[in-house]
Amino acid sequence: MTTTRTLLSACARLALAFAASALGALPVHAGDWAYRPFDQPAPTYTADFGLRFWYGRGTTAKNLYDSAGTQLVSRLTYADLSIFAAEAYTRFDFDRRWFLKGYAGGGALRKGNLKDEDFGLPPPLNPYSATFSVQDGSSFYASVDAGFNVVWGPTSASDCLQVSITSTSA
Repeated sequence: MTTTRTLLSACARLALAFAASALGALPVHAGDWAYRPFDQPAPTYTADFGLRFWYGRGTTAKNLYDSAGTQLVSRLTYADLSIFAAEAYTRFDFDRRWFLKGYAGGGALRKGNLKDEDFGLPPPLNPYSATFSVQDGSSFYASVDAGFNVVWGPTSASDCLQVSITSTSA
C-alpha cells in the first residue's frame, strides 16, 4: 500500500512540474521561426604516436620430482636470459567520431642458456646426464582497430564509448 501511494505521489508531482513549466513558457508563433542551416563544425583531426622499449635480464630454475614427490628427477636452469621488446602505437581521430588505431611490436630473447639435468629413477640404475642449449627466439605482433565513437566526452574523443572492428596478427 505504501509503495502504491509513493508511486502515485511521485507521478502527481511530476505532472504538476510539467504543467508549471509548460504554463511558464513564453508563447512562440510559427512566424517567429527562422530557418538557419546547421553549422558544420570545422573538421578536426588528432593523432597520437608513441614508442615503447623494454629490456630485462633473468635467471630461473625448476625442480621436477617423481609422482610421489620424494625423488628429484630433473632440474631445468635458465640463466643469462636477455630480453628485448619494442612497440610502436598510433591513434587517429577524425572529427571526434571515426578513429583508426593500432600497434605493432616484437621482442627477442638473446644469449640465454638452458641446463637440463636428469638424475634418473632411481639414481643407481640410470646415470646422471646434463644437456646445455642456447636460448634464442623472437616474436612479432600487430593489431589494427577501426571504429566509430558512439558517445564522447566534452573535451576529448578518448572519453567515449567505441564500436570497433579489430584485426590482429601474431
